[in-house]
Amino acid sequence: MKILKLLLLVTLFLNADFDSALKGQSKFLSPQEAFKVSVVEDGDMIKTKIILGNKIHISDDSLKYKIIKPKEFELNITRPKGHKLNGEKVYAKDLLVDIPISDITSQNIKGDYTLMIVFQGCSDNGICYNTQKKMYKLQTPKPSFWDRIKNLTNSSSSGNISDALTHENPIFIVLLFFILGLLLALTPCIFPMIPILSSIIVSQSGSGKPSATKGFFTS
Repeated sequence: MKILKLLLLVTLFLNADFDSALKGQSKFLSPQEAFKVSVVEDGDMIKTKIILGNKIHISDDSLKYKIIKPKEFELNITRPKGHKLNGEKVYAKDLLVDIPISDITSQNIKGDYTLMIVFQGCSDNGICYNTQKKMYKLQTPKPSFWDRIKNLTNSSSSGNISDALTHENPIFIVLLFFILGLLLALTPCIFPMIPILSSIIVSQSGSGKPSATKGFFTS
């Protein structure tokens, strides 16, 4: 009888340990649960957020923000404060990183581009995930009408101005022509732009190959 009771106690003890192991195993989060990443364009900033699961941390050395298209380079981000774990800097709280869009446009990127966020995280019990790579297709904001005019006026080369205007729509060019006509009464320094604008208008109207002389007489 005593042997039977002893066997029963051993069986209950083993079952209790097995149940505890199963419960502990079920708490291991999938990568989708451990790292929830969001990227939002807000004005002149790109706001990124990594929401970490319970008892999850990210290694600072693994954290990188890159542009991979149309060309590849790493962004110099302002890193949040972390803490030391086994001599290594880690992040154990939600990770917020803001990226100025000017950091991207300054690399001569206009229009579509792809942002990639790279990181590796581990659970506090020492189980580490594979390196995570999250990619997001974004687009630089289109410059306003006045920004486009400002960019043109800052250009010192008539060739650069002509190339830039060739890719503009006819309405923008006509409006610019009108504004330059008003400014011409104030300063003669913009006079050389008139033949350039005229030649582009002639070209877009389908009147044949533009030339500075033809543009001058059109103006």
